[in-house]
Amino acid sequence: MRVYKLILVLFVFIFLDSPLFAQIVSGDGPGNPNAGPTINFGGDRTTTIGILLGNRIFPLETYSEVMGTPYFLDSFMNCVLTTKKGQKFAYDKMRLNLYTNQIHYLDKNNTELVVDEGVITRVVFLKKGVDTIAGFAFSNDYPSINKNSNSTYYLEMNSGKARILEQISKEVGYSSMVTGQVPKKEFKEHKEYFVFNENHSKMERWRKGKDFVIGFLNDKKEQVEKFINDNNLNCKSTDDVVKVFDYYNSLK
Repeated sequence: MRVYKLILVLFVFIFLDSPLFAQIVSGDGPGNPNAGPTINFGGDRTTTIGILLGNRIFPLETYSEVMGTPYFLDSFMNCVLTTKKGQKFAYDKMRLNLYTNQIHYLDKNNTELVVDEGVITRVVFLKKGVDTIAGFAFSNDYPSINKNSNSTYYLEMNSGKARILEQISKEVGYSSMVTGQVPKKEFKEHKEYFVFNENHSKMERWRKGKDFVIGFLNDKKEQVEKFINDNNLNCKSTDDVVKVFDYYNSLK
C-alpha cells in the first residue's frame, strides 16, 4: 500500500490544527442537531454534514453472524474528504465498508450513518503512528470496468496522472470444514489491480510485464522503455509499476 508521509504529515498537522477543522468537528451551528457537525464553505453556504453526506442509519447488528470485519480499518478514523463538487474538508469519525463499497460515519450522538452514493469522490484516512501519519487514499469516479461502476472505491498506490489502483473488496464465505462442526460465515478479502491514465481517460485491468506497461504509457514510450531497462524493472510487481508511473508522471 502506498503511504503518503512527508508532505501529508505537514498538511495534516496544519489542517487538523486549523480553525476550519475545529469548526467541522465541533457540532456547532444551524440545522438538525442530530445530523452532525456543520461545515462552512464560505459566505452563507453553511450546511450540516448530515445534509451533505446523508442520514441513513446503519443497523449495528447487520454483521453479527459473520466472523471478521467488512471494513478497511475497523476503527473510525480522521480523514480528509473531497466531494463530487470539489469541496474539501476534514472529519474525524469515518471508515470504509469494503463489503458494500460504502463510507460510514458517526454523528455527534455516535449514531452510525451511511454516506449517500455519489457524494464523496476521494477520502484519505489518516492513521497516526508514534512519529508519523500514514495516509490511505481511496477514490472513485473512474470509468466503469468489468463489474465495477464509477462509484467503486480504489486504493491509490501512487499519485499523478497515471495511477495504479488496488480494489480491495470483501465477500461473505464459509470457514473451512472441520469434522463435527458447522461451517461459519466469515468475510474473505479479494484484491484486484487496475491502471488509469488521466491523460487518455483510460482504465484497464493491470497485467504483469513490461510490454503491458509500455503499451499503456505509449505516449511516452521511448522514455518509459529506457527507464524500465536502465533500472532493470520487469514490471511484474506493483512496486515496479509505481516506480514507472511516478517517472512517467514527472515527464513534461
